[in-house]
Amino acid sequence: MSDVRHPTLRAQAIWGERRAGGTDVMDRLHHGRIAAPIVDLRDVPGLDGVGPAPGGGLRVGSAVRLAELAADERVRAGWPALADAAGGLANPQIRNVATFGGSLLQRTRCAWFRSPDFRCYKAGGTGCPAAGVDHPWHAPLSTGPCVAPHPSTLALALLAFDAKVEIEPRGLIEVAALYGDGMAAGAEHTVTEEELLVAAILPPPRPGAVSGWFRVASRGRAEWPLVEVILHLAPGFARVAVGGMHSVPARVPELEAALLAGAPLDPVVATLAASAPHASTSTRTKFPQLARAVEIVVARLGGVPAALPAPSFAPPAVPAPATPAPRGRR
Repeated sequence: MSDVRHPTLRAQAIWGERRAGGTDVMDRLHHGRIAAPIVDLRDVPGLDGVGPAPGGGLRVGSAVRLAELAADERVRAGWPALADAAGGLANPQIRNVATFGGSLLQRTRCAWFRSPDFRCYKAGGTGCPAAGVDHPWHAPLSTGPCVAPHPSTLALALLAFDAKVEIEPRGLIEVAALYGDGMAAGAEHTVTEEELLVAAILPPPRPGAVSGWFRVASRGRAEWPLVEVILHLAPGFARVAVGGMHSVPARVPELEAALLAGAPLDPVVATLAASAPHASTSTRTKFPQLARAVEIVVARLGGVPAALPAPSFAPPAVPAPATPAPRGRR
């Protein structure tokens, strides 16, 4: 068992494996994948709570439990895909313990990484033993040396909503900067041992926006997805964040453009499959699944919101109020 520290200040919560809910940390500890001291965040202030952010957005603390996030009425009203995803992950027992920040920073679920018999690229080694193996859970669009898909569904929601994350002491950064390009050895994110993930900041909801989440999995509950999508659509605007296909959370601009143009999705995913760096017999099946998943979400949302046409005429002038006539004396 690793040493466990219980800091009471944010500045003390560094240099070790951070633990909040512990659903990932304790599993890796069980598999012998943790050597550093565990830094328990239970008593660190300022990491919990869901509240307003400047400008009409929402701030979600990194220690917020997934069940709490899924049930929050403000999240459900303004960012429904985030609430749906948080409420559909894993199982109720895990959602009552796992935290928002832990979901964002969890390590890869690849069996090679979690096995003590291998020392892969993400475990500090030099190669990826899974590369070249035909397996449906690999990421065909990974551009780095690791072919394991990124495990965080909630990171896809943050991408779809153009959210930012607060890293102390670095400050606010884009979600893409939190994860980098997937080339970093030994990590799935860019948070160093001297930094702490504090919160995520969601921008205000867009007028007329709708959003939804869907995943393709081998069973309905408590399973990692083969493919999953989170869509955020508004008039003239589309975000398509995709899981199961990349080694980092990623948007697919080609699908976004097709949705806005009303174009079919099959040619788009066929082009993606043709250029996929790690396509195999099994992973090629994920591309038509991706197209169907996007279509299912669009259908559930009632279609892509149409852009409102600009008025073709000048609005009528509002007449000035008439000046009342002076009253005579009685």
